[in-house]
Amino acid sequence: MRRRSLVATAARCAGIVFATALLAAGAAACQQQSMIQPGPLPGASPTALASMPQDVEYVDVKVQNGKFTEDRYDVQKSEIRMTVLADGGPYVLAIDSLVGPQPLSADAETVVAFTAPAAGEYTMTLRGPDGTETDTAVLNVHRPGFE
Repeated sequence: MRRRSLVATAARCAGIVFATALLAAGAAACQQQSMIQPGPLPGASPTALASMPQDVEYVDVKVQNGKFTEDRYDVQKSEIRMTVLADGGPYVLAIDSLVGPQPLSADAETVVAFTAPAAGEYTMTLRGPDGTETDTAVLNVHRPGFE
């Protein structure tokens, strides 16, 4: 009986020693400087990062078989970079008073950059290569906090 008691006591002591060692190692690690240092991304100069637009909204638009995949696209900022991924085509994209006819290459990605002067709903029109309208969708520009 006494032998079991000694074994149990030794096991508890070993556990306490181990826990104390872990705490000491953790405290030592907390005292070291952070391994992650703030700074620019590798390969990016601070000038290049500063020149990136900060107040631009990026929106992806997909076109499949001459149709927009969504009926409505919502954005909150006036500076917009729209990436249009056309499946099939070629097509022509226009957005009421924002973007004049913009050719979209067949089976390709096209970036269309523009500024919306005011909140509102703008009709996006997609046309085939012969000029025939194939689809429309709504670009809803609203300001943060408003619907």
